[in-house]
Formats: sequence, structure tokens, C-alpha cells
Amino acid sequence: MSKRDSGNRKKAPAVDKEEDEVLPAGNDSSSPRAKSVPSARMKKAVVPEPKTWAQGLAYNKLQYGQKLIARCILLIVALTLINYFCPRNSGAIGNTIELLKLVTTTALGFVFARTADTEKGSDD
Repeated sequence: MSKRDSGNRKKAPAVDKEEDEVLPAGNDSSSPRAKSVPSARMKKAVVPEPKTWAQGLAYNKLQYGQKLIARCILLIVALTLINYFCPRNSGAIGNTIELLKLVTTTALGFVFARTADTEKGSDD
């Protein structure tokens, strides 16, 4: 034993009446635990409808930003593959890819800022 182990060592607490909980097999709805804990399959995604014109506009901007990010990433992948297999104008394609990276990063910042604003606003 080392010097550290021989010092003040806490004893493990005693456990009285330890029982194992019986879990239902599959989706057994007869057990009380299955009724109290909803499964992930039972939840439905609910998208709240915008209440005002400004909220609708903000939601449309958010959707546009998400679509812009997806399109930019798709273009970056396509141009990278084109540049890999046909490296004739690698300078022009490289500059285009850098521009698309800039646009994608800007759109990501916008989308994350919008999402943080909506989450903070819902807490109030």
C-alpha cells in the first residue's frame, strides 16, 4: 500500500433493500413505468406557427439561411470533385470555393444567431 491509500479513506455507504426494477419488454403498455415514460417514437414534432408578420419573416429568413448553407456545401463538394478530376482551371475554381466557404460561414453565423435569439426569447 502506498502512503496515499493508508490515510483517511471513506467507507462505502451500506445499501439496504436493494431491488432490481423489472423493465417491460418492448412496448409493453401494461406496466406503470411504460405509461409514465413516453417513448421517442410517440412524440410528434410540432412546429409552432408564427403569430405575427415579423415572426413569419424571421422564420422565412431562417429557412432561407438553412437552404443557402445546404446549397453552398453542395456546390463546394461538386466544385472540389470537378477540380480533382479536371484540374485545368484550378485557380478559378479554387477562388470560387473560397468564396463559397465565406458565404457558408456567414450564413452559418446568421442561422446560429437566429436560433439563439429564438431560444432566448422563448424563455422570457
